Amino acid sequence: MRKYLTVLLLTIFIIPSIALASWYNPFSWFKKTVTSPVVQVSVPISNQILPKSAGCHSDKGFNSITGAPCGSTTISTITTKPTPKQNTTTTSTLKTTSPSVVAIDSFLANPTAENLKTFCTTAKTLPGIGEKKVFNDTRTDYVTKKNTLYDETDICALALGEYKTPSGFLVNVSWIAYNPLDIFDFNNASESDKVRAVKITYNNYWKSLAKYKLIGFRYSPNNEIITPKQDLQNAINSNNNFGLLIHENRSISQMFVIPEQALSEVRLKLINN
Repeated sequence: MRKYLTVLLLTIFIIPSIALASWYNPFSWFKKTVTSPVVQVSVPISNQILPKSAGCHSDKGFNSITGAPCGSTTISTITTKPTPKQNTTTTSTLKTTSPSVVAIDSFLANPTAENLKTFCTTAKTLPGIGEKKVFNDTRTDYVTKKNTLYDETDICALALGEYKTPSGFLVNVSWIAYNPLDIFDFNNASESDKVRAVKITYNNYWKSLAKYKLIGFRYSPNNEIITPKQDLQNAINSNNNFGLLIHENRSISQMFVIPEQALSEVRLKLINN
């Protein structure tokens, strides 16, 4: 009887004490084991050869970058995809090689009266920017026509002797070179204020043309070909108040033709259009 009692006591008090706590806890019996997902992260590494000592830690005994044991003679090369080269050709670059821009650049490189006539003849066949309305073939209506390079400025019509005033008169141009001495003096103290004002205006404008190689002065075919200074001096000498009035009231720039300036502006419009 005592033997059976001893076995019973062992079963009740000793055997349960060696059971796991998690099993002995009833609340943990129906819990599922949750496994955390493994996330792979790609780290960009530049194209280089890593030295043997790179990434080695004495406390870990392996290279944290390559995974090789520290002290190994294996050198790992990690490469990345090369960055594709960008196309550096821009719209602006393409426009600077258009036939119209190239023709202007050719003239600007050597701005002479002869080269201007050659350019203007070619400009009639080159595309411009804007549009204009012209008669149709039967002259019964208007049609829209794209401008040629010739149409973009009056320079070519003046250079080729084809420019007409609203009254129908032809206007030609006398081509002259810039002369820094071609200005008026102020030696005559008895000159009127009107004469002095006209001289000052002319001198200041003439000095502003020093940067140009080709300068044109408008004149009518029936008139003598003279320089701008001679034209103004004739009006002063003859006490021609009408001539002085024209120089005083009309913008003096209208008397001159500056191909380099005008065609540089057209060139800029062609590129920016």
